[in-house]
Amino acid sequence: MTRSLFSEDFHRVFGVALEQFSDTLMMSISGRFEMDIIQFDQWCVEIGYVPNNLTSCRDFVVQKWGIEAAELIDRILSLKGEQNEAP
Repeated sequence: MTRSLFSEDFHRVFGVALEQFSDTLMMSISGRFEMDIIQFDQWCVEIGYVPNNLTSCRDFVVQKWGIEAAELIDRILSLKGEQNEAP
């Protein structure tokens, strides 16, 4: 499995491995780490996020882990398909 450049930061912030949210289909096509944001959202629900029309999963992340955690997710997603792997 290709390891994301963000694996260590993600584990430090969230306490789980980033790779558990890998999009294996897209990774098989791109050869790079691709995050499955739907899996991440489902994990957030498992640990307390209640989906509704008033708050987003991003709001939950900010509330639980801080703005830096939300920005980390944003950086991971913005690199989809671009140099998102460790050497």
